[in-house]
Amino acid sequence: MPDTSSASVPPPSASASSDGFRLSDLLRFEKMLTPRLAKVGFYIGGASAVLVGLVLLYGGATARYGGGGQAISGLAVVVFGPFLLRVVCEQIIVIFGIYERLGQIRDQEAGE
Repeated sequence: MPDTSSASVPPPSASASSDGFRLSDLLRFEKMLTPRLAKVGFYIGGASAVLVGLVLLYGGATARYGGGGQAISGLAVVVFGPFLLRVVCEQIIVIFGIYERLGQIRDQEAGE
């Protein structure tokens, strides 16, 4: 009786992760690193924007004279900083997503 349990399943690569990302793809620029960094950068940048905005807000609120502008700018940074950063990061991710999809289309047409 032949063993068919592993006939069609290739052995897992030692450098492959669960999403198929391999180190060789990174070194040959087959997979892009920037979209992953954009996601991490959003969280770091968003937290930084909120922190800077709160410092500005506090500085404006505790100023002796003329701290209203600083308090308003601090509030604007807290509200709009993470939002604008999110828009920029989404644009980066979309551009690289288009690049990957075009590569898939190229590979499909080359195989026909």
